[in-house]
Amino acid sequence: MNDIAADLDLVIAKTRHERFRELAADPLATGLHEWIRSEAAKLRGEGYSSPSKEIAIGRVPRDHRLRVGFLTPCLLKGGTEEWHRQLVLNLDPRKIALTGLVVTQPADVERDVYQEFASKVPTGIGPEAAKALIDTSEIIVTWGAADFSPFKLRSDLRVVGVGHGDSQSVWGRKVIAALAPHVTHWVAVSESAYTPETNRSVVPNGCDLSRVKAARSRADVRSELGFTDKDRVILHVGRLVNCDKHLDVLVESMALLDPRYKLLLVGDGNDWPEILALAETKIPGRFVRVPFTLAIGDYLHAADDGILLSHSEGFGLVLVEYLAAGLPTISTPVGFAKSHPECFRIVESAGNHQAVASTIIKDFDDPDRLTRTEAGTELVSREYSSEAFVMRWEDYFQSIAPPPPALPSRWEMAKSLVKSVAAQIAAGNPLCTDEETDARLAVCEVCPQRIPGDWRCGGVTGCGCWLREKAPLKTSQCPSGKWPL
Repeated sequence: MNDIAADLDLVIAKTRHERFRELAADPLATGLHEWIRSEAAKLRGEGYSSPSKEIAIGRVPRDHRLRVGFLTPCLLKGGTEEWHRQLVLNLDPRKIALTGLVVTQPADVERDVYQEFASKVPTGIGPEAAKALIDTSEIIVTWGAADFSPFKLRSDLRVVGVGHGDSQSVWGRKVIAALAPHVTHWVAVSESAYTPETNRSVVPNGCDLSRVKAARSRADVRSELGFTDKDRVILHVGRLVNCDKHLDVLVESMALLDPRYKLLLVGDGNDWPEILALAETKIPGRFVRVPFTLAIGDYLHAADDGILLSHSEGFGLVLVEYLAAGLPTISTPVGFAKSHPECFRIVESAGNHQAVASTIIKDFDDPDRLTRTEAGTELVSREYSSEAFVMRWEDYFQSIAPPPPALPSRWEMAKSLVKSVAAQIAAGNPLCTDEETDARLAVCEVCPQRIPGDWRCGGVTGCGCWLREKAPLKTSQCPSGKWPL
């Protein structure tokens, strides 16, 4: 009989599977070569028996970190990107193995935002990257119009759909309806954010408190922007769009106020040319726009009131940022403002510019506006920091995690390896065709016993084998009998 090392080399050479060499050469597996030789000899009807009576085998170390991936339809310059920025970039690597962040719609990607994430975490764009993310994750977190129809989803995969939109939002309900067939668990970012009730949890957002700190004095920033001490500066931070931010209404509202009231817009958006034209007509010389920046602290502290006019916000992260900076805030009753109306001056309608103008005046005339704001600032610091936000999500991931797939002991894996390689050598190393191998792996792809990432066979009846290495070997079999004959 040929030397077992040569036989193993033949298996490795034909299948290019270095895992066999790795296990066969394991220093813990003393006598493994002799054992494989003995088993192969028996299968061939030869009289060789192994001199080794025991194999010194340890246990396979396991990685208990949860594999979590994020699937988003876009990476632009808005609130959901800040949500991803806080969560994805700050998960504890001792608890969570981040498998990546993938954008499903290549057309909706801002290059600089994508590069920011790509410099820190695994990223990808398009269906192939999405498939790889799903394949290697135990939990997928998604929102928006993410299309799962091209993918085979394992029965043990947790798909978490995040509701970022208010229950009044037609867009939010449409998105949730599209996700519903694929989602196993729902997370609402506030009590008022819309999701189905089945498997629903509320995980409130948080604020990066370092982001709201000012780097320069209020006087210097106001002077740079052209505002005087007597001006009453109303601030909007966010995407410059009319459909759900109602900036056209805000401009019309400002036109009803006296010239002391000035508008400061911080952000980018498709509707900026339209908003600019309206502002130049309605409030010439009374508005300033600053392009999108992550360093918003200077502008928060330079303003006198923050404002959000929306009917669709599920949380409204900017509301928390306003309060964190100690800025009195006017808001429609959505998201965080709906949950904590005592911290805000509420304007009921986002579409009524007369009501908005009246509310702005009332807020400046309110002697309790600073007391109200201070209570909101303390609430944010206590319960809505980014650290608290990330910890809430880590706890949530643990609460929905699938049971960790069991791997056999290294002793059991050694026995499985012996049987597999010995049978392969004894039979003359027959290999499956590419079509047969693909058919086997297609079964493994949706099998709940497959361990994500490593493509290993786990579970109660799992053999611990690396499936891509095992599948091409004609003599190998699925321990649960699922492979086609």
